[in-house]
This record gives sequence, C-alpha cells and structure tokens, in this order.
Amino acid sequence: MKLILDLYEEAVGQKINFEKSKVFLNTGRKIQHKTAVAFRCEIGELPTAYLGMPLFVGRMKECFWDVVIERFMMKLVGWKGALLSQAGKLQLIRLVNPSEIQLEGL
Repeated sequence: MKLILDLYEEAVGQKINFEKSKVFLNTGRKIQHKTAVAFRCEIGELPTAYLGMPLFVGRMKECFWDVVIERFMMKLVGWKGALLSQAGKLQLIRLVNPSEIQLEGL
C-alpha cells in the first residue's frame, strides 16, 4: 500500500502529508496499530467528518443529515436571494434532501 501511495506522489506530483492523515481499517487493533506506525499517521475512528461532511460506515442516519442541512441553510441565507430566484432556491433545497427539509419561511 505504501508503495502505491509513493507511486501516486511521484506520478501526480502531490505530496501526502501523513502527519495530518489517519488510517481507517475494519480490522483488529494490532493490525491498525502496525499500519499506523508504517504510515507514520494516526488511527481514525468512525464516524468522523472530512471537509465538513460526515464519514461513517453503513447507511446515513437521519442525525448525520442535520449537519449537512444546517450548513447548507446557512449558506443559502447568506446569499440573501441575490443569486437565486425563489424557484431556484426551492429546487436547490429539494436536490439536497427532499425528505428532510421543511420549506417554511422561504
């Protein structure tokens, strides 16, 4: 695995910062620890967030959508209607997650 990542770095020209990286493995602690030592990184635990989005195993539970919806709604309010018409806002909200969003107050 380390060889593949080294080849990626060489081919693409991007350096992987293992000090900021975490390994997420569905194995025993011993293998997780050996892998983390080999890559000089931490062991990650799920659920967690990456770039503000929740990462988890299995089906996305309703509570995880709350963070996504809240961030989206804050961004939408920030636009103050300057970039989207009322119909455009409704369409965008429906695309995010139609079953979770209440359209009151728009």
